Amino acid sequence: MRKPYLILIILVFISCQEKDWKTNLLNEIAEYETSEKVDKKYSIKHISGNNILIELFKTHSNELTKLTAEYERPELGNWEKIFYLKNGKILYSKNFGIAPVQNLENDTINRPKYFLVERKVWFENDSLGKEEIKELEMSELKSIESKKAELLKMEFITSDLNINDYKLFESDFKALSE
Repeated sequence: MRKPYLILIILVFISCQEKDWKTNLLNEIAEYETSEKVDKKYSIKHISGNNILIELFKTHSNELTKLTAEYERPELGNWEKIFYLKNGKILYSKNFGIAPVQNLENDTINRPKYFLVERKVWFENDSLGKEEIKELEMSELKSIESKKAELLKMEFITSDLNINDYKLFESDFKALSE
């Protein structure tokens, strides 16, 4: 009678010790950030004419590499993107900034003009991922710091991602790294 309980306890203990892939990735990123070093800095022109400042970091012993891109947008404030890669595969991406709302032709509905956005994306592989996003509507570009504080208090909305989503992130990364 004791043997089945012992096996059950061992199985529960083992399952508690295993971390999910997202937690493992966050731990790897935290380890990487303690010793990250910039390898290259350069800037490219966006189709809008604004500069994008790029920093490519050295590959860490855990095979992680980081790329940051800061889109200089004087009228809206800068848009920030971060990519973490391992062996050439995107594992994590974060975007933060203000996005203008594109009005459709003949759109008479009073819509917000901007969204303050924070978006985090994790990929276990190129066909399985998770997205966390929060957006705050803004009708004008005032009180940005208080809006950022409000956004930080909001809950993320989570959704699943697939290979098509991965391909979009991959093409976005390639456009910045070439």
